[in-house]
Amino acid sequence: MAEATLKFHSSVGRASSLQRYHRCFVAGDRIEGVHQTLPPYVEPSYLLHYNLNEDGRLAAKKIVCAIGFLCPDITFGPKIYPMVCMFLHYMSEETAYACMMTLLKAKHGRRITQTKMAYESAKMTLITMLKKNATSTYKQLLRICKNNPDTLSNGLDGWLWWMFKDLPFSYMVRIMDVYLCEGTKILYRVAMAICILYIKSRRMSGTFEDSSGNLLATAITQFCNNFTLPVDKLLKTSFGIRGLRRKDLNKMLLRNEMLMRSKQHIGAMRSGAIAMQRRSSLDLNMKVSPSYDRLEVNKAGHLTGQLHLIWHWMPPRITIYEPELIFTTEEHGTSITTFFDKVAGQEPTMILIKTTTNEIFGAYCSTDWEDRRRHEASTYFGTGESFLFSVWPVAKRYSWVGLTTGEMTNLTSMFLAANHSMITVGGGRGYGLYFEQTLDRGRTEACDTFGNPALCEKKDFVCKVLEVYKFA
Repeated sequence: MAEATLKFHSSVGRASSLQRYHRCFVAGDRIEGVHQTLPPYVEPSYLLHYNLNEDGRLAAKKIVCAIGFLCPDITFGPKIYPMVCMFLHYMSEETAYACMMTLLKAKHGRRITQTKMAYESAKMTLITMLKKNATSTYKQLLRICKNNPDTLSNGLDGWLWWMFKDLPFSYMVRIMDVYLCEGTKILYRVAMAICILYIKSRRMSGTFEDSSGNLLATAITQFCNNFTLPVDKLLKTSFGIRGLRRKDLNKMLLRNEMLMRSKQHIGAMRSGAIAMQRRSSLDLNMKVSPSYDRLEVNKAGHLTGQLHLIWHWMPPRITIYEPELIFTTEEHGTSITTFFDKVAGQEPTMILIKTTTNEIFGAYCSTDWEDRRRHEASTYFGTGESFLFSVWPVAKRYSWVGLTTGEMTNLTSMFLAANHSMITVGGGRGYGLYFEQTLDRGRTEACDTFGNPALCEKKDFVCKVLEVYKFA
């Protein structure tokens, strides 16, 4: 554990991280209420102290409160508190804090889930991996749950806590030692190994009666509480699972998170959550109407018209914000450099285009275009929440194909790409939307990422106006 943690926190920018920590607690600028309450991202059901004394528990509380204060974007991180408590058994308070900040800020590997949706996506990913990498075990678990996938999902709700709570502490330490070196993948490996060993134990005892998801959860918890095999056997079984790559894991996590977002969006639309129409700067004279008209270019050059249709295509959380024009070729020119300057730091953005033949289409881009600088090894970036759309003459949204087909290949993951000489939305066997250094001309083709046809009649087009909107 010591070697792994020293190796890990050495790359965190440790000095600046500890300075922020000391500003919170040592220099007198204490976080209000640190001794009375925990931040909301901590799950009260899993306040695992691992026999820390009172000083250790106070140190753990200080660390998680500092994380909550310095990282307000964390909304749900139930395993942060147990990990802090475990670290405090082996290192100082400051070092434990530095290690946690490194794990939380890691660019790759999704080491610690930080939202409720990411947490649920992790469970869906475990089920997907069981189905793909431990097929026999998955079928047996499904049989136990009367072939009901929802019941199986309920039975695996507490999969993380098999390791953090139910297994002996010494086992968890060994698992976390590997976790610090190998990343999140080891947690999925161990969870699958527990399922494999649980099924073997039931087969050996001859107890294969059907049960509900709750009974399955209780049975696996009891199995972990009474675990008699040595930890080496558990880890050997974990690493005996073949065909599991970090790249595939990250793709599964992304796909499942996008599927969940899509279901939420559809559910909100059906429940009328998006029924409220909002006035936006896209059209100062927008009327609430089930129809839509062709957009026109006003005297200032801005696209106007009834854009409530596009508004309905937006993710629900975005519809509570007002769109604000941040770039238009009429005012800022057609330089790609100016485009990147204007859109930097904005997430999400919407690109809206009107051609010289009056065709209107565009793209919703879910990720900050600055991310292009962070992906030197991989040209494409972004998430499956992005989509292409056409407004005139055909009104249609083209969402990520992974939401309907479940496919997560290289061709269907090409969301956004950009550098100093080009911008692309959608890829595969064609560019969904493509611009070179000047934004006055572009090209649109059928692409694998969004399953769209060309967005205009002639694939090559000339822009009458191109605009970018942020939501604030």
